[in-house]
Amino acid sequence: MALDFTKLDSLAYRDFETPEAQRAKDELIEAGFTVVEDGDNPFTSVEAAQEPPQAAEAPTAQQPARKGRKALKSLTGADYRAFYRMACNFHEKYNPPRADDAYWSAAADEMNAIAVQHDNNPFLMDMLIAVFSELEREYKAQQK
Repeated sequence: MALDFTKLDSLAYRDFETPEAQRAKDELIEAGFTVVEDGDNPFTSVEAAQEPPQAAEAPTAQQPARKGRKALKSLTGADYRAFYRMACNFHEKYNPPRADDAYWSAAADEMNAIAVQHDNNPFLMDMLIAVFSELEREYKAQQK
């Protein structure tokens, strides 16, 4: 008597209807990727679908973590997620880099203002410097 695995196949290939999609899924799994169900996917959640906050609405270090997330705080109580969001918002605002002096001056001034607003937190400053360095690297790559 042969075992019938069709129900397992239909479960394993849920949302992968065509043979091409099923082969692509198998190749990704063999390459080490994992299929994430929609409920566990942070990129398809309602929060991810919302527009990122504008620079004026950037989260502060005092804001709590989102519902359902464990707080990610430093030993001094600084909110790492808020710092990541601030660095990301800064990067989104100044990407792609431009050649004019006003652009670079505005980026440096805003970096300084964010750092001062958060008592020159070393972690936040390092992240902002990393973003600024990345913008500079991208600018130099554009020039080639």
